[in-house]
This record gives sequence, structure tokens and C-alpha cells, in this order.
Amino acid sequence: HANNLTQNNTPTEGEVASGAELDGYSGFSASVNFTAASNAEWDVITTGALYLTGWFKSAGNSGNEDLFGFGKSDDSITYFVRLNSSGVITGYERGATAADRTVASTQTYDDGVWHKLDFIRISSTKRYLYIDGIEVDSDGSDAGSLSSSGNLPFAIGVNYDGSAVPAATSTISLVRLSATAPTATQVRQ
Repeated sequence: HANNLTQNNTPTEGEVASGAELDGYSGFSASVNFTAASNAEWDVITTGALYLTGWFKSAGNSGNEDLFGFGKSDDSITYFVRLNSSGVITGYERGATAADRTVASTQTYDDGVWHKLDFIRISSTKRYLYIDGIEVDSDGSDAGSLSSSGNLPFAIGVNYDGSAVPAATSTISLVRLSATAPTATQVRQ
């Protein structure tokens, strides 16, 4: 629905590869990132489907880096992806049951290569994490409803609070959020 992001200061913009038309964004910090206010298109998902996807690359991260997602200021409702200090990717979901539900890779991805990330919520009781079209983890525990009207800001390159856990060593491109979940075949394609 073409929701506008606020560009906070000026992230570095550059071609994803020499001569490419597609740009990636980097140089994220507590004050350099993209944010969007909570919106009815994602802050009342309830128990339905949700799809968070994007491309990233990173090399040499030494701390956690929140890539993209949304959440409530008290962390009681969250849906985001993080590059952990160990180089693994984790998808975090916390719904109204206030129980953290995570899916995580075992392989590390802080290798300086572009990777496609897909964090898919089929319902409040099923979620998947895909990296480069391959399912790396799934979870079937109930996270509850993802709903908090007006209270779930979205961010790219930083935690949804707009300042913490910046993606300082990451380059990010083509982030999308959808209330429809793709199939495994669609993710691979």
C-alpha cells in the first residue's frame, strides 16, 4: 500500500552490484535508519498471516543487529528479524499471549554475501524462517494475536523503537511486509 518510510538522517545508498539498477542501504545507526508509524495495515493482524521479507548482507558483525520489523514500545507485541552477534538469523514473534516464539538458523550469514530472508507467519500457531529459499526453522507454538492499534511502529536498519540495536554492518534492500503468506514453492521461486 506504499506506506511512506521516514528517512532518519541519510543512510548510505549504493548499487547492490556494479552496474545494477537496484540499490541497497547501509550505514545504519541509532540516528540513521528508516521508520514508519504504526498503521492499520499491520497493527491489527490478530491471528492471521503475516510475511516479512528482504535481502541483506553483512560481514564482521560483533553485536546483535535488528534488520527490520515492528513492535510495541514495551516489547509486548513484536514481529522482527535480527542478525545475532553469532551471525545467525532469528525471527522473533510475540503476540498477546506474551510468549516469545522464535525461529532461527543454525548456519551463520555474516559472510559478506547477499541473502534473501523470509519470515512467514501462517497463523498465530505456525511460523517459518527461510534463508535463500530454504526452510531453516519452523515453530508451531501459539504466540497469540498481533494487535495493538496505533502502537506498532515499523523500522528498517534498527529496532522498532527507532534507535536501539542498529544494523551497523548490514546492507539491506527490498524489504516488504504483507498480510498474506507465500507457500514454500513460492518462496523457492
